[in-house]
Parts: sequence; C-alpha cells; structure tokens
Amino acid sequence: MESFLTDPFDLTQDFNKLHKAVWLAERLFKDVKDKSGFPYVGHLYRVAARVAVHGTTMMIAAMLHDAIEDTDLKLADIWADFGSEVALLVFTVSRQPDETYAEFIHRIADTKNVNAIRLKLADLADNTDPARPKIISGDRYTEAISELRNALRGLE
Repeated sequence: MESFLTDPFDLTQDFNKLHKAVWLAERLFKDVKDKSGFPYVGHLYRVAARVAVHGTTMMIAAMLHDAIEDTDLKLADIWADFGSEVALLVFTVSRQPDETYAEFIHRIADTKNVNAIRLKLADLADNTDPARPKIISGDRYTEAISELRNALRGLE
C-alpha cells in the first residue's frame, strides 16, 4: 500500500536546478546595476516571481533570460546544465545582434511558443512596472506587449 505521504512527483531535481539557476544568476550579475542603480539581479527575481505559476522550468528560464545577451554565458552551457526546454526559452527571448527591437518581438510572437511569450511578457511587465523608476520610454514596450498578448490570445 502506498503511503499518502509519498509524493508522486519528485520535485527535488527541479528545485536543485532552480537553486543552481539562482546561484548562477547571482554570480553572473553580481556587480551589475540596472539603469536606476539597483542590483540588476532584482529584475531577474521579479520576472521569475511573475512566471512562478507556470512552474520551475519557467522560473529557471526567467533567472537566466538575460544571460546570453548580457554575459559571457553560452547557450550550450544552459543546455548542458538546465536542459533543452530552458535553453530554448532563453534563446527565444534573447535578442540577436542583427535584430531590431521590432524584429525581435515579431520573432518571439511568430514562434507560437506559449511559454516564451509568457516569459517575455513577464520581462516587459517588470520593465514597465509603475513602481519602478521610469528610465526608458514605454512606447516600444507598449507596442511589444500588445503584439505578444495578441499572439498569446490565440494559443491559450
């Protein structure tokens, strides 16, 4: 007879990976400040909190979503340490060097990857949060949020 205390899902591995992603993000962005002078890693935590309802894979991707663009971490390292799903999410929400911002947002929307769209929307939500100091014009963010929400609407 199976005990009612037996967890049918072993979340230990997921939480270990999340812990590793938090540790890595803290290390990669240790001395980085955002445009308001606050520790940049706070942005990563806030994005992770916004996607937590979608599970640990999304939280891991949120903690690493800026690592490819802003640090020396390679996509292959993310793939090796966190798996293909996290690597694909991070790659999808990473702007490529030759992309305009509009092209970047169109590419994310065109993937029809629900979790990638959710992740980018969470990133944009933090970037446009009225509780944060306004440091960047919200025009491009407003257009991006609208396009991504429209893309997500047809997928959920």
